[in-house]
Amino acid sequence: MDTIERHISFVDLLSRDDKGELYRDSEGKIVIPQNLACRCPFHGGSPDSTAFSITINPFPVQATNEETLKEKIRGVYHCWSCGESGPIRKGILEAKNAALYQSSTYKTSPKVIKVIPDDISQVLERVFEIYQEEYKKNFKARGYLVSRGIHPEIVGFCPGGSLLQEAGLPIDLLKQLALVRDDGRDTMWNRIILPFTWKDKLSCLYGRSILSNIHKDGRHRKTGTLQGSFTQGVYNESVLNTQRVIITEAPFDAIAFEELKGTKASALGGTFNNAVIDRLQTVEKIYMATDSDDPGNQACARVMEMYGDKVKRLAPPKIEGIKDWTDMAQQRAEKQREIEKNKIKPSPKVEGFGV
Repeated sequence: MDTIERHISFVDLLSRDDKGELYRDSEGKIVIPQNLACRCPFHGGSPDSTAFSITINPFPVQATNEETLKEKIRGVYHCWSCGESGPIRKGILEAKNAALYQSSTYKTSPKVIKVIPDDISQVLERVFEIYQEEYKKNFKARGYLVSRGIHPEIVGFCPGGSLLQEAGLPIDLLKQLALVRDDGRDTMWNRIILPFTWKDKLSCLYGRSILSNIHKDGRHRKTGTLQGSFTQGVYNESVLNTQRVIITEAPFDAIAFEELKGTKASALGGTFNNAVIDRLQTVEKIYMATDSDDPGNQACARVMEMYGDKVKRLAPPKIEGIKDWTDMAQQRAEKQREIEKNKIKPSPKVEGFGV
C-alpha cells in the first residue's frame, strides 16, 4: 500500500452486522471486546491477518452510540508484524511511524524497532522482581504450573491488588505500559509472569492467566510499549544467537519443549517483526515448533516462504487432545501422577511379626 491513514478510529475496527451496524447486546449497548485481534490498519498485511492487537483498559466500557463510545475508549495497541504501537485516546489510534510504511511485505517494510529506553527497562526489572517474590509465596500459582507439567526457572506471579502503586513506582509510566489500570490496580492479576528480552534487556512482561474460565478472551497478555519505539522482545532470547533455532508460539510451549526434549526454544509470542527477521537471516536452521492447528501451520508456512529450505516443521505429535507442546507436558504430568497414585504401597511393618 502506497499511502496509509495516520489516525484510525477504534470504532471502525469493531465487528458489524450485514447492515453495517455495530453489534449490540439485549440492552442495546454496543458490544466491545476487551481484547481485539485484526488486520493492521496501518501497514496492512494479509486480509486474514490477526497480527494487530488491542487491549481496552479500563474495561468494561458501556456505550449506546458511536459518539459516546469514542469518548470512552482508552487502551493500547500493537502490531506484531510492523512494530507500530501506542496508546488509544478517545477512541483514536495514531501511528507514530506512518510516513515510513511503503509496503505490506515483511522483507521491504521499514525498520521501526529502536533501542529500549533505560528507564523503561529498569521499571520492568523492578516490577518483575516484585512478581517473583509473590510467586514464591503463592501456593496457587506454583500448583498451577505443576498441574501443567512445566517448571520455569525464572517466573513471577501477579496476585492482584495495587502492588506496583504501593511499591512507589512511577504510576504514569506504569499506565502507559499497561501494567496498571486507571484505578491503580495491577492489570496482570492472577497471571503467571514471564520475561521477554531484547538485546539482553528486559523489554516486556508476558502474563498467562491461571483462571482460564474467567480470562477466556484474554488469557495471554503483554505489557504495552511506548509510542511504537521498541520491540516487545522474545522469550529465551539467547536461543536466537545459536545456529539452530527452535521457535514456539507461547513461552509455556518453549518451557514445555525444553522439559520434553532437553533443548531450549525461543517463544516469539507473535512478535515476528523486522528486528527478529534480521537476526534469523544468519542462522543455519530454523525449526518451527508451533501449534498443530491452522494458525500454527500458517505461521510455519509464512516463515518457510521467507527463509526457504533452512526452515523445518517440528509440530507436536498428532495425538487426540494435543495441540501444542504445553499439552504434551501436561499429559505427561497427568500420566505420572496416575502412576504414582496407583503404585502398590508396601504393607507397614508390624512389630513382633517380622514383616
